[in-house]
Amino acid sequence: RARSAHATPISEIIEMNASKLLALLVALVALATANAATLQGSVGGGYQYTTSTSTTTEEGFSTAISASGYWAAFTSTKYTSDIASHVPSSGTTWNTFVSAHGSASAVVADYITDALAKTSITLEATDAQKDNAKKEMLEKTARDMVGVLAVVSAAEAGNWDSAAAYFYGASGKSGSTIYGRAEKRCANYGTCTGQGGEAAVNTAIGQALAGNNAADIIKQLKVLYSQNVLRYANLIDQKIGAPDDLIEILGEGQAFWRILKPWLTDANERKVFERMFSTVYTPQAANNYNYCIAKKYIDAFLTNVMGTASAAANALGNLDEAAGVTCASDIAHGVVSSIVTNAGTYSLKSTDNDIGAALAYSEAVKKVVNLVDGGSGTDIAKAFESTSLKGLAERGGEDTAEMFATHHGGANWMSAIITDATSATSSYSTAGAKAEAIEKTIMDSVAMQSILTDLEHAGHAEHGETAAQKNAYWDSAAAKYFGTTAARSYTIYARADKRGANFGQMLGSGSSTYAQVNKNILDTFNDGPSEANMDTIIKNLKVIYTQATLRYAYLVNEDLAAGTDWNEHQAEGFAFYNNIAPYVKAKSATGHNMLANYFNPKVVPDSYNFFGYCKAKSVLQAADSAVWSAMGTFEDDDKVTCPTTFPTEGKITTKAGSYTPTNQIGASLSFAGAIKAVTSLLDENVVYTTVKSKYNAVGLRGEAGQKRTGEPYYNSAIKFFKDADWVNAYIETAFDSSSTLATAARLEIIEKTARDNVAVQAVISDLYKAQATTDADLSTVFWDHAAAKFLGPSITDANTDRSQTIYARADKRAANYGTLDTNGEYAKANKAIIDEFTSATTIPSRKTAYTKIVTQIKVIYAQCVLRYAYLIDANLGNYVEYQAEGQAFWKILAPWVNDADENGAIYLEGIFDTARAPTHGDHFCHAKEIIAKLNLPATDFGTLEGTAGIDCTGRTAPADAAAYLATAATPVSAAPATLRAGIFAALASVAAALLLA
Repeated sequence: RARSAHATPISEIIEMNASKLLALLVALVALATANAATLQGSVGGGYQYTTSTSTTTEEGFSTAISASGYWAAFTSTKYTSDIASHVPSSGTTWNTFVSAHGSASAVVADYITDALAKTSITLEATDAQKDNAKKEMLEKTARDMVGVLAVVSAAEAGNWDSAAAYFYGASGKSGSTIYGRAEKRCANYGTCTGQGGEAAVNTAIGQALAGNNAADIIKQLKVLYSQNVLRYANLIDQKIGAPDDLIEILGEGQAFWRILKPWLTDANERKVFERMFSTVYTPQAANNYNYCIAKKYIDAFLTNVMGTASAAANALGNLDEAAGVTCASDIAHGVVSSIVTNAGTYSLKSTDNDIGAALAYSEAVKKVVNLVDGGSGTDIAKAFESTSLKGLAERGGEDTAEMFATHHGGANWMSAIITDATSATSSYSTAGAKAEAIEKTIMDSVAMQSILTDLEHAGHAEHGETAAQKNAYWDSAAAKYFGTTAARSYTIYARADKRGANFGQMLGSGSSTYAQVNKNILDTFNDGPSEANMDTIIKNLKVIYTQATLRYAYLVNEDLAAGTDWNEHQAEGFAFYNNIAPYVKAKSATGHNMLANYFNPKVVPDSYNFFGYCKAKSVLQAADSAVWSAMGTFEDDDKVTCPTTFPTEGKITTKAGSYTPTNQIGASLSFAGAIKAVTSLLDENVVYTTVKSKYNAVGLRGEAGQKRTGEPYYNSAIKFFKDADWVNAYIETAFDSSSTLATAARLEIIEKTARDNVAVQAVISDLYKAQATTDADLSTVFWDHAAAKFLGPSITDANTDRSQTIYARADKRAANYGTLDTNGEYAKANKAIIDEFTSATTIPSRKTAYTKIVTQIKVIYAQCVLRYAYLIDANLGNYVEYQAEGQAFWKILAPWVNDADENGAIYLEGIFDTARAPTHGDHFCHAKEIIAKLNLPATDFGTLEGTAGIDCTGRTAPADAAAYLATAATPVSAAPATLRAGIFAALASVAAALLLA
């Protein structure tokens, strides 16, 4: 077209306006630069995102919620001013969240309102604990739930700068954003492998923001909140016994779970997590159930999200706090409606309530108990803690838990038993005893306490539980009682079946039998939560452990009587009795004392003449008549005839003085009764098999055969006799039907062995233990036992058992040696011994007293040996009975003599040998010479009646006793002239004294 004459060429226009255009371009560039910003998180070398628009509003969110003390002072006003405007109201993900949580307001606003008011935190907890949970619920909802929704909604709407600003936050404020959350989690999972060492999730989200990929952002958020949920599931397992931490963990875990919930859509899986992180129901944990079931579901979820299992595993990482946890591949949830057992089916009272963690208690017990055989104490202790059993043991509970804690000396009484049994220095002397204490404490005590806590929440009105809460507690108690099918043999249900079989209380037939107690408990569980039903279940639990206590009282008694190892049965009885001890003590402190002493693993138990079983039976029957009537009859009860009365406890009175014990001593007092039960059978019509059976049954064989390694007297005896069971080996020579000994000799051997030898072993052993221990209480127990065995029960019209004691023997010998008191009522040795028993009240003082008492016992039996050496000399024509008595007494003194004079011990062993007839009349002089080497106090020893005129000059024992005894010699039938002269002189002096009188 033709150009106008006035038109200006374009080149001229450009030339004319170049400066103006340049100014305009500069202005546009400046404007663009003013709206651009670089966003990144706290990791300096991490991924960066550059915005092209202003994001002041979005960055302001992180600035607001990062203020110091913000959450502690959070109010609904702050929610309105600082948070509400950042909650989206549309978008695909928003709609998904609304659908999952029920309504738009339920996603954030209502949840924050309820948390502020703590109306959503109704499980039993202190106000401080609830405040901590509230704070976490508020913070994690605002920072994480709102943050996630803001990022994703902006991304889905194509507002990438806005999404990035919400993700990274304002400069220096990424700690209050999702970015900051991911940095914390990557440190837990080993996934700080992104750019510059930041979380892999953070780098991936930064790249997705830059690449405008909302789907990848959502994928990475699913990974992040899977990490969060899994970590807090594990923390519930690990902190089950720490309520201050636990309630806070629930609040955090719940807030994280609410973010993951819309994306994890399986109905049962949702029920599991809802129960797991509930702030309405008390959390449950065992065998890492919460972690393992969460891991199972999250692994499957992320496999679907990431495309492959390996990609899912790489994205998730490995939770460092769960290192060492092994999860069963077949773990299953506990969202069930019933539990099937041989005794019937329990129908759960709650719906949609996962009882998997409660059921897993039995699996945890199974895991730990299976380590007991062959596992180290360290392994067992570690498993006890990692399976949540330690936490449950220390968790505490309601009225009953407090009663047990008070009784046992602290809330950690059960874990203290496990610590003791798994430590290198333990109260339990054998590996078997340790194993039993561990198994029975975990399987029975911890389970019972946990069950009782749940029952009391459900049954006691004062807790103010809702019906739903009571049902949940009730179901948890039932789940712990019945356990899983695979681990039911590790439950109290299984214990009840075992004891039911022992007490004739089984129902059903074949492989489907079950205890009456289990039927009672199942029926009561099915009747639902109430205080009356709670009481019924508790009564039946008492039945189980009363049965168990009585059975193990019998088994320990049998072990002691047979001389077999009692440690395992004692440890089992200890663990079982722990479950009823406070109830028994409330009825009878002295009865409790008896059982506690009997089952004390630090103490060698005493039981003679069936005392352990019979007294336990009496105590338990008196403790609770209703429980006793439901027990049934113990299968071995007909093997024992119990006395109608037991030795009187308390102060022991004698003519030589009194002794007041601190502890229960009935079993030790019954020692004299056991001896009497044997010696009363010794007469001209004796039936040796009957006597032997009684000796065995009343506990004397077991006492005589105890292994007392390390104790001086025991070691000396083994050195001399070359036999660890020398006492029983000796008495068997008299029991033996092929014995050629005269009846009188056999009777003397049996009587003196049962009455004296066994008693000396028992008393000296208790004395030694009392001064050797470093435990003051234990020392007193042994000291009391020794005193009771030495003195026997106080004499009454109904009880004259003291006639069977060392005390009585001392009085007899003192009468022979002129060492009675001035009134002729008691041996000075008895006075000296009682004074030592009474005055020695500390371990140091008992060390001195031990030596003094043992010296007096030496005096008593040295007097016996010398007397019977004399009687052999005086009765060479009728020596058999005296030789046998002397031999029985010699067997007691021999170890000490051998330590002082081995040749002398060989000689005395020979002259008291019932297979060897006397060959001379110098036994008294020889014995006197040898006994003198014991250096016993002369004034305590006295002078044997009738021997004052005997001159032993030149009448010494052979220098080589073994050679002498090996030489055949002709027995003599009359006393030699020197002895006769001594006897006549003694008789003359006695006659002269009578004439002068």
